[in-house]
Amino acid sequence: MVNRVKEAATKDDEVAPEVDTGPSEKDLLMDIRDALKANS
Repeated sequence: MVNRVKEAATKDDEVAPEVDTGPSEKDLLMDIRDALKANS
């Protein structure tokens, strides 16, 4: 039983690598705004 507790504790230490999520929502909205300004 103690071994299971230790294994569960060590699994939490494993951190997933950071993933590049791309531009933020704010950046996308600013790009859309700028594109609309350029077309008008």
